Amino acid sequence: MIIAGTLLLSYIRWFAKDKWRFARTDLKLLLLIVIFHIYCAYVLEFWAMPYVTSSKACLLYSLSPFITALLCYILYNQRLSYQKWLAMIIGFCAMVPILMAHSAQEEGRFTLGFLSIAEIALLVAVASSAYGWLLMKELMDRNYSPVMINGLGMLGGGLLALITAFYYEGTRPLILVDAPSDSIGKALLPHFGVLLTSILMVFICMALLILIANIIGYNLYGYLLQHYSPTFLSFAGFVTPFFASIFGWIFLSEKIGIAFFISFMLTILSLYLFYRQEFKSI
Repeated sequence: MIIAGTLLLSYIRWFAKDKWRFARTDLKLLLLIVIFHIYCAYVLEFWAMPYVTSSKACLLYSLSPFITALLCYILYNQRLSYQKWLAMIIGFCAMVPILMAHSAQEEGRFTLGFLSIAEIALLVAVASSAYGWLLMKELMDRNYSPVMINGLGMLGGGLLALITAFYYEGTRPLILVDAPSDSIGKALLPHFGVLLTSILMVFICMALLILIANIIGYNLYGYLLQHYSPTFLSFAGFVTPFFASIFGWIFLSEKIGIAFFISFMLTILSLYLFYRQEFKSI
């Protein structure tokens, strides 16, 4: 985040000076971007990930459009149709089966009702991310460049995350004390040992994350926007939990239970109802 934020701000400062803008009256919104759009959303998500399966995490993120709509209703008084309210209720109910089916990682963890503390943290991260996008839209309406907003948010959020990492993890955050449990790590372990395998896996995963998410994913999404509506792409994006469950099963040895498929089908139904009217105009 620190590196990405620095690069984005450097680009704006040296190659797009007309978009360099920093008004004192917008300081509060920019600070909220740092806290909610980057820091809380990512720190809470990645803290929760060791205790929650990847498929469950993706399914919980399917609540984003509903939480965004709810925040718009609360903060901006944007009215929702009865059909969208019904879709939101079904969407929230869809989370119950998967939340009640605790994975092996969550056993023995602190719970509040049928929610583990990791699930609560992940839900807060989803809400924080949704709120962050609303803040970003508000700043863009004030003529801020999205590159400028992201640069400030990433730099500030990255610095806060680094301080948090040093406080909770010490000065050796790249070295794992346990042997890697994923498929690739297990294959490398006999040849390189725990320490070197852990370091290799960190850089392999970071490189793959940058390549798949930032380079391929974002550019492919931009290409598809030229051919399909944002509404259709938003709906198509909710097959993510299905692919996450398959990849989690292949690479992370995660088990897929019936609760996941029940929640997944209810989520698809709720999203269809939510976007049904907009689909008619596609």
